[in-house]
Amino acid sequence: MVGAGVGAGIGCYIGGAKGAVKGFSYGSIIGGVSGAVVAGGNIASGSVEIVGAAQKTGTAFHAEASNLEDGKMLLHPGKFSKITFDRALKTAGLKGSQRPDVIGVARYGKNRLVEVVSKSQTRKQMKAKCKNMIRHNPRSGYRVVNWPAVFSKMKKRLLQSIKTKR
Repeated sequence: MVGAGVGAGIGCYIGGAKGAVKGFSYGSIIGGVSGAVVAGGNIASGSVEIVGAAQKTGTAFHAEASNLEDGKMLLHPGKFSKITFDRALKTAGLKGSQRPDVIGVARYGKNRLVEVVSKSQTRKQMKAKCKNMIRHNPRSGYRVVNWPAVFSKMKKRLLQSIKTKR
């Protein structure tokens, strides 16, 4: 996204609105390629172990959000030694039996615990769960990803309104 923003800014300065669109496109492509190279190199070199797969909950884009968070961790070469999907904290070498959607075990700095809110959960519930997990794992931080739940709820309301209009 940074590449896209920089590209759009430069494009806008040079060529107005059309330049901004073109710059955004080029910046997205270049940023995506460089991100893929870094993440792919991280995996190919064996510097990070990936355990499990993203959980499929029935919430639109839940698994994709988990994979996106994993991808963000992979963009930090050497920081994480292990990334787990839908596994107990103890599987990742941490304390507890809770199962966050993604765990990044850090070689340095803080471990990262990620909860993706599903359509049957609230952000408040997931935040409380994360706070409880880091209470027992003080060298950890957390992130709650809410957009898949919001999207699913909006989709449900839209489909209901279409049905009632028929």
